[in-house]
Amino acid sequence: MLGGSAVGAALPPLHHYEKHGIAALHKPASYVLVSDFGADLTGEDDAAAAISAAILFASRHGKKCILPAGTYLCKSSVSPIILRSVEIEFEPGAKLIAGRGMSRPVLLLRASLNDQAKPKAIDLKIINPNIDCSSGYSPYGTGGLYCTALSFQYFRKVHIEGGLLNGGNSPRNVNADSGISWITCGDVLIDRVVIQGFNDAGIYPGGNNMRGIAGDGGVGRIVNCTIRRCERAVTAKRELKRCIVDHCLIEECRGGVSSEFVTDNGGMRPARWLEVSNTTFRKLLANAVRLRGPTRGFIRDNEFIDWGYELDGTNSARASAAAINLDGSREVEISDNLFTMQRWHPDEQLAIRFSQAKFNEATYNHGFCISRRNTYRNIPRGIAFSSAGDPHMFLEEHFENVAIPVSATNKNIKTIVTYK
Repeated sequence: MLGGSAVGAALPPLHHYEKHGIAALHKPASYVLVSDFGADLTGEDDAAAAISAAILFASRHGKKCILPAGTYLCKSSVSPIILRSVEIEFEPGAKLIAGRGMSRPVLLLRASLNDQAKPKAIDLKIINPNIDCSSGYSPYGTGGLYCTALSFQYFRKVHIEGGLLNGGNSPRNVNADSGISWITCGDVLIDRVVIQGFNDAGIYPGGNNMRGIAGDGGVGRIVNCTIRRCERAVTAKRELKRCIVDHCLIEECRGGVSSEFVTDNGGMRPARWLEVSNTTFRKLLANAVRLRGPTRGFIRDNEFIDWGYELDGTNSARASAAAINLDGSREVEISDNLFTMQRWHPDEQLAIRFSQAKFNEATYNHGFCISRRNTYRNIPRGIAFSSAGDPHMFLEEHFENVAIPVSATNKNIKTIVTYK
């Protein structure tokens, strides 16, 4: 997770350029290998500075930077300041591993250190990143830039394709903070990445920068990804303009996809727009999707399967756990979703909860949402209201073996409910 000020790191030592740069520059190929800059492939010696040098060199000279098959130990961050657009590719068998006790991002790429108000005209592409943070250090529940697998800042366009980011075996490990995090980027695409075992967020899309300076927020697209055993799957913050989660599998996390307020630097509002579609949520504790305060958006064509208990599945963990929590949200569409439990659960889990949100001096009341053609099957409760709000519409909803389809408590009298 990103928090506080940006992490500073020394640039690669000059001898990497003097010893390896001239030879690499005169190679006819359109790429450079990190091994050309002295990166150790055995996992015995620290390779961070050499990899930083290779990436910086590739950026300056318009070449692709390739990590050949091997294990690359990183006792410090790979953290070059990118000067021009660059592509980085992990060949099959290439893996970065965090040094034991490392408490910094493994791969930290920035397009600027000084102008933090808007993205630079610099693009970044990373193919098949394979990063293991299971030996790092990140205390559970603390947040901040601890041992994150991949973090990037101030790019115009970012494309992350494929790969595996590993934090550990459970959401509450003390090794790894987040799989992917970013702030102040334009258009970010995360495609076909497997992310597992991080104790904050699998993916942390941050809109504006950490100092609270207003920016355009940016757009984050997370597609075809698998996120499992994380504290939360996706947490969209800092007025991100739009966060899109589509065709993903999210399972065995304590929380799912959410928009969240930020309390530091005077406070920042959550993502402005959140859309979740064609995604399967399986065995989450609660809040598979949670929209908070001013966040608008839609939730369509998803499957919510078995929620409300810890990962071992033995005991219920949270009474009244909700698959979808609209926490002060307004004008949200919820359509064509399936809510189902493969076994009856005793803690009154429900599909959709409407509640009130407060942040600083503002109070957000839910209202004017539309829910239609959803199927509720084998669950204790369908829809409930934790606070009074404005009216909603529930159209052509299908309830099958649901003890309480719609709770009357706190329901606005103008709310419309129809069954199909």
